[in-house]
Amino acid sequence: MSKMHVDEFEIDVSLVRRLLAKQFPSWANLSIKRVTSAGTDNALYRLGNEMVVRLPRIGWAVDAIEKECEWLPKLAPFLPVSIPAPLGKGVPSEDYPYPWSVYKWLEGSNPIVGQIPDPVLLTNDLVAFIQALHKINLPNGPISNRGVPLEKQDIETRKALKQLEGMIDVQTVTAIWETVLQATTWSKPPVWVHGDLSPGNLLMQHGRLNAIIDFGILGIGDPACDLIIAWNLLPDHVRNTFRTALAVDDATWERGRGWALSNALIALPYYKDTNPVLANNARHVIQEVIEENRKSLSFRFEPAKTSQRALLYQWFEQKHIKEWMHGVGLQNTLNGLEAFFQGESNTTYWVGYDKDIPFAFLITSPEENDATTLDLFICDLNYLGKGIAAPMIQEFLITQFSNVKRVLIDPEATNKRAIHVYQKVGFKIIGEFIASWHPVPHYQMELYMKDLLETKK
Repeated sequence: MSKMHVDEFEIDVSLVRRLLAKQFPSWANLSIKRVTSAGTDNALYRLGNEMVVRLPRIGWAVDAIEKECEWLPKLAPFLPVSIPAPLGKGVPSEDYPYPWSVYKWLEGSNPIVGQIPDPVLLTNDLVAFIQALHKINLPNGPISNRGVPLEKQDIETRKALKQLEGMIDVQTVTAIWETVLQATTWSKPPVWVHGDLSPGNLLMQHGRLNAIIDFGILGIGDPACDLIIAWNLLPDHVRNTFRTALAVDDATWERGRGWALSNALIALPYYKDTNPVLANNARHVIQEVIEENRKSLSFRFEPAKTSQRALLYQWFEQKHIKEWMHGVGLQNTLNGLEAFFQGESNTTYWVGYDKDIPFAFLITSPEENDATTLDLFICDLNYLGKGIAAPMIQEFLITQFSNVKRVLIDPEATNKRAIHVYQKVGFKIIGEFIASWHPVPHYQMELYMKDLLETKK
């Protein structure tokens, strides 16, 4: 069995048999077979046909044994699907340093992302389980460490983001993380939560949800943490059905999205080399959250209007705009804009909107017979750092310039952030020059529209 943790205890069939022989001798002669699992905290061994032995791989997983043995029998009568039933609890010994447990075997297989036979049926089963769990009224339950305010994840999440530079779109994901942190906290009484609803903790049989396993994070708290299944398993076309059935308010949904994202970000750098199943699911969650964020935006673009002159001039006075557009370059833009308003320019000045909110300024001008030049600025401060520049540019070019062969852009060589965004869109550096309007090095970057259109098919 491969190790996932530096200080993980070595567990194998012979150890399990020795433990059973000493502590549960009546079961010691039953067959023992390792259960293949992407679980990170416990090693599983099937015992005969009716039981499973569960042994913590590492010290942090130990506390869950006592909790599960105490609370699962109390919760089971209230739930619509099977959950683990403890049959025996082993104690630490000279062979093995942790307590361990034996449970009733539960039939089923883990669902696979993208291969769910009937997503709507599974959604309904999950809703029934979550509703039943959240309605349980058993006092004095333990606090789930995922039932706490989302902000408690901030330090570990940002640490993971630094580790993931070059592996994911850190700028976009950071912006999403900062957005979900703004959701209001749970102020109602705490509810019972599973805390780790994910593909590896669901057992399907004949297309239906048969059991939920691994209640190591079980406790009471904010119900948002039980929404993570919407991103780590359910396809996007049933996500809203899931939310509606559970009557989830906006803030709770945002916190649920935050828990799904945080869990994935923290898991990916830790398990990328030791647990491919979990790492791939983490990548899936991150991409689902990014894509969902992209779809929440609704870009459109229109030529600037004279009635917007004051807004545009106000935008040009902002510090983050003047950093890159000043002096001769700024004056050329102002003169060109006035000529455009008078109908005396081949250059087009555009305003980009998110729904009905103007937030971006773009400039295009025909170049030779097959190209257009492009320049742009995210002007509304509320849209800065949100990771939307690349998808906005792609949408702009596809909707306005799909018949153009090439697009040219010439950022200052020191504008590393802009260059990174343009490269994400598909631009390639083809040269370097000193601009006449601002005598510092600029890159000449080029994008072939056929390549952009091909990537968006």
